Amino acid sequence: MHSKLSLAIISAAMLIAVRAAATTPRSPPSSFGGQCNTGSLRCCDTVGDASDPGIVGLVGDLLDGVSGLVGIGCSPVVGGDTCTNTPVCCENDIFAGLINIGCVAVNTNL
Repeated sequence: MHSKLSLAIISAAMLIAVRAAATTPRSPPSSFGGQCNTGSLRCCDTVGDASDPGIVGLVGDLLDGVSGLVGIGCSPVVGGDTCTNTPVCCENDIFAGLINIGCVAVNTNL
């Protein structure tokens, strides 16, 4: 049973990564040393409202009861790292950063 759950999680992660990479326009790299008032600084492949049909299509019912901004396919931004996607500050993550909830957009034009 545990191996089936692991396989399902890995399969979902791969599907999300492929779909996000295929549908997310890339912006020019942003280099910043920003800090978050709440949560941690993340660089996400896809960011949108939890009720957005595109986000729901990527993660299904994993976001039932969640509202607000959600980041998909996120990795931590540390020091002078460059984010070529969408930087956000997120309070919680699911599946080691694959899905981040409680996110707030970061203004990199400061």
